[in-house]
Amino acid sequence: MVILCRNTCAENIKMINGVPKPYMGNGVGISSVLKVVSYYNGESEFIVEDGMFIARILLNIPG
Repeated sequence: MVILCRNTCAENIKMINGVPKPYMGNGVGISSVLKVVSYYNGESEFIVEDGMFIARILLNIPG
């Protein structure tokens, strides 16, 4: 399964090892995504480009 999500965002999002750092507190959104990606032996990529936050997620879901 491939998931592509694009949202407008501020340009100053900080990334740590390719993962966005929460602006305030310890958000659960990205950490939840990473847990699911790990469970399904998938891959994820998070980037900020032209004012857009882009998440690309690949999950290896057996058929």
